[in-house]
Amino acid sequence: MKFYLIVLLNVLPIGLLYFGFSAEEVLFAYWLEMAGFVVIYSLLCLFVPPEREDEEQESTPLTISVPFVSSRVGSAQPFDCIPPIYFESVKYTTGGVFLGGAFWAVSGTILIDYSTPTTQIDGGRFSRPIADYISTLTGAVTIEGFLIGLLLFMFQLTFAIWFLKKDIELLSGATIAEIPENAGIYWLLIILPFGILFMVITSPVVYVGGIDPETGAGIQALLLFIFPKLLLEWAMFRTRNRLAPGPVSRWLMPREFHHK
Repeated sequence: MKFYLIVLLNVLPIGLLYFGFSAEEVLFAYWLEMAGFVVIYSLLCLFVPPEREDEEQESTPLTISVPFVSSRVGSAQPFDCIPPIYFESVKYTTGGVFLGGAFWAVSGTILIDYSTPTTQIDGGRFSRPIADYISTLTGAVTIEGFLIGLLLFMFQLTFAIWFLKKDIELLSGATIAEIPENAGIYWLLIILPFGILFMVITSPVVYVGGIDPETGAGIQALLLFIFPKLLLEWAMFRTRNRLAPGPVSRWLMPREFHHK
């Protein structure tokens, strides 16, 4: 698929604003998609034979062994429609889900919170009780947002399946495990250090322009999300097509691809 079509798919949910949806509801759909992204690429590790691992490999992702599973040798194929699942590769899946998922859960919740012009509590947004963040997240849930998030998830799943079928003979579990790990760290850095700076810099511009606080906060949060999201998609596009990394996308691509 051409990259401009991927861009179009990624910005379509913003059209929900035209139909009266709030920014946090749109961000919730994106949040679901990115949670799915972490899970999908973590699960891909299961299908890579462990004998692909090289003692000199550059990839060193977090691994978490599962008792009575990771120590087993061999594979299982519960369904004919999927490749064999290798027990020794489970450690990469659990590591990716844990690290990437934890970072995304934190950063995604804060991102949705950015879109709400909440009154500062106890001197600042980040001193708020955790229950307030959870309340903001659950308040963004709608059936329509869930369906849009599910649709975006299906697109990510399609891209991942194509990637697996095309390159399963060339990749190791450690290389694939870098993808959700890099994404999780990336989003945490974007939403926290860069996000705070972005919101501080753009707030005067938004509010001097006469935009009401709720709309302004929503615009800021969407801009903070969509451009880094497109950069992540660009890095994944280059990874799936085994293209040489650019000066920025290389930080999101597995290290194996840095020498292309």
